[in-house]
Amino acid sequence: MRRKILTLLLLRRRRQRLKYKKRFWIRKIYEERQSKGEFNTLVRELMLVDHEYFFRLFRMSPSTFEILLSWVAPLIKKKSTYMREPIPPDERLTVTLRYLVTGDAQTTIAASYRISPTSVGRIIEDTCDVLWHTLSGHGFYGSRQM
Repeated sequence: MRRKILTLLLLRRRRQRLKYKKRFWIRKIYEERQSKGEFNTLVRELMLVDHEYFFRLFRMSPSTFEILLSWVAPLIKKKSTYMREPIPPDERLTVTLRYLVTGDAQTTIAASYRISPTSVGRIIEDTCDVLWHTLSGHGFYGSRQM
């Protein structure tokens, strides 16, 4: 008897899950990343105009950032899908560096860059792995190449 009741409850739950539809595919705030996100509105301008403030935010000069990006970009670049364009390597690197430099919560960084908190967590994890392997492989530690 108990087994029949449990089976019926499980079937009912499965039917309810099938009826559930997502309210939206992507939040409106994330759709506006290109026009209103921190990377496109602030970081790119700082790279070109205000190197001192860029250094405060990322603890490296824009030229050092470009060198680091050239090392890791091929490894953190994601393939494009038919649904949407992936977050570019330079933006992925700035998100990770902001997290490492400030120690801010991932949700705070996600809001300012207009990327979902889940994506920010994945970006940070993937990029940190690549940074670790790349920098240790380039003999960065113990030398002042940058």
